Amino acid sequence: MNTRFRLRRLIIIWAIAAPLQLADASEVEPGCRTWFADHHIELTKTEKRWLCGDAGSSAWREIPVNQRIYFARNFLQDRGYHDPQFRIERSDLYITLGAQTRVQKLEVDDATNLVRWRRMRGISGEPLTPELLNGIERRAKRSLSYQGYPCSRVSSIAHPEKSSISLESELGPKVQFGSVEVEESSDSIDLLERYFAFRPHWAFDSRLLEITSQRMLQDDLFLSSYFDWRCEPNYQLRQNLMVAKPRIVTVGLGVDTEVGVFGLARWKHANLDSLASVLETSLSASFREQALALELRKYLSRKSPFYFSGRASARHENEHQYETLTYEMGGYPTTAVEFRFGRTLLSCGPLLAFTKTLEGEGPQSRRTLYWAGKLDFMSHLYEYFLGDPQEGWTLNLGLDSQFKGTLAETTAHRLKLQGQVLQNFLGWDPPFLIFGWRYNLGTFFVGKDRLRVNGLPVNQRFFLGGDADIRGFSRKEL
Repeated sequence: MNTRFRLRRLIIIWAIAAPLQLADASEVEPGCRTWFADHHIELTKTEKRWLCGDAGSSAWREIPVNQRIYFARNFLQDRGYHDPQFRIERSDLYITLGAQTRVQKLEVDDATNLVRWRRMRGISGEPLTPELLNGIERRAKRSLSYQGYPCSRVSSIAHPEKSSISLESELGPKVQFGSVEVEESSDSIDLLERYFAFRPHWAFDSRLLEITSQRMLQDDLFLSSYFDWRCEPNYQLRQNLMVAKPRIVTVGLGVDTEVGVFGLARWKHANLDSLASVLETSLSASFREQALALELRKYLSRKSPFYFSGRASARHENEHQYETLTYEMGGYPTTAVEFRFGRTLLSCGPLLAFTKTLEGEGPQSRRTLYWAGKLDFMSHLYEYFLGDPQEGWTLNLGLDSQFKGTLAETTAHRLKLQGQVLQNFLGWDPPFLIFGWRYNLGTFFVGKDRLRVNGLPVNQRFFLGGDADIRGFSRKEL
């Protein structure tokens, strides 16, 4: 008697609960006859069409229930729902999504262990989806290509029942840089070596290929540049290029909190002769500074990065502490040297300057012949992340010397050292926190007579303040 009573009570409770559960269901769209029983998720128009049919198409007007179940499994798997339950009530389909599967563990083999997975963000706790698996494979291949393995193969396997992912990989051979095959046939092809961020027999690093392409695009010699590599039957590196038109006109207008509205107009001939020399003229203007400049970069060889730079400019500066008008003309032999850590630019040459001080300390007018030298270092990591700063460093050393008796009234040496260091905290990928340091050191060497500094034009002295160095002070206030 007690057993029968309990069975009847269970049947009554189920009969009452089932209609209540169906009452909480939400239909995908009116008239679709496909319902989400526990909670609703948004679907795309295409997904709704595959579940609900298309009244405008006779072939897709009615979707069989079994076909709807097949489509729904794929849609839900893309969102991390791997154990949905389906119930059919006449022609209505009720879908119970269940819990979303999230990644709790990543299992890797010895080869894939070269990747710093513990520093990879966006994996643990994320929904287990095909998109996540593809992203993990891409990140693994990219990381291995940084370490000399461009031909690695990585496959991922999802284990929804364990909320885990396992990776299997084949590293392939460790590769060094060698010859480069160029897809585009052009007279400019043998000029490419001056842009290379790598050298033969260096360990392969795909980031150096991207840096090389960035340099070519910045010089406006090419519209497009990218590398790809083939691994079978033998490793081969290829560069794909699209040559740009040599003459380029650029016009820009912007607003800055320090100088107000500013504008720039530039004309550039990026392929002046058979050596791809460059001629450029630019005009820039703001409330604080107006400048007109003409620059020639004359290469002496098709492959060498060595060139002669000639420059003439006129500049008007109207700062808080001074107002000057400066005319300059000079020439600098310049060369670039590629190291494993980065690139070095070295230039040195004479500079003739005429400065007229309209307001501020110092001589009212001064004509001076300088010997200007500059040494710049930039790490490959800094150059690689130039558009999205994350890591790397720069170091810039400048020395301007004038000697009494050579179009100068006094002997003085102006030394300036500046740079920047960026550090990705704990090496997270993508970065979580980036630390940055900037330093700027400057001094004069004038011998025993310190009063000689008063004979220097005011715009050759050191001023601090503003976004460039010390924030919290107005531009060049100190």
